[in-house]
Amino acid sequence: MLIGDSNKFAIQFDLNADYGGFWMFGKFCYWINGIRIGDYESGTSLRDVLFSLESLVKDNSNRSNEKLFNLDAKECFNRLNEALYGDSNQYDSISIEESWARFNVCPLLDIFNDSKIFLVEYKGSARFLIRNLNSVKKTDDILEYIVQVREFETELYKTYELLSEIYENEIK
Repeated sequence: MLIGDSNKFAIQFDLNADYGGFWMFGKFCYWINGIRIGDYESGTSLRDVLFSLESLVKDNSNRSNEKLFNLDAKECFNRLNEALYGDSNQYDSISIEESWARFNVCPLLDIFNDSKIFLVEYKGSARFLIRNLNSVKKTDDILEYIVQVREFETELYKTYELLSEIYENEIK
């Protein structure tokens, strides 16, 4: 099932024929600007996807930051990446104060191990900053793509609701 426009932003997921009940085994990925992000073919537990998406949904309408949005793509990505994953404490104070984890929209799943995805919004635009080691030639290349604000959140919420419904039916 494809939710959204794969040439802008979409989420794709499919349940396996034998999906293991509440484990909901299947496949999952993002599509951003026509590029698949996530190891769709490897498959995963869509129940685990659901639990991972829950924290992303909670940050809907809370990803705006003028200063980060106005940085060039590489600088913005590097600041967020260093604050959330790096060894340096250069951005610790501000990243904690401003809750920079809300900009990380990459599900914490093994199918996204080769990807980092940040989303920063400001004044009607949402800016994806992506490092996808499966599709980028050099590891320091950052993909940038701008969509309208709420495009990500709308498709994320629809996906979350559909997976929640499946899960609720399985645990009854």
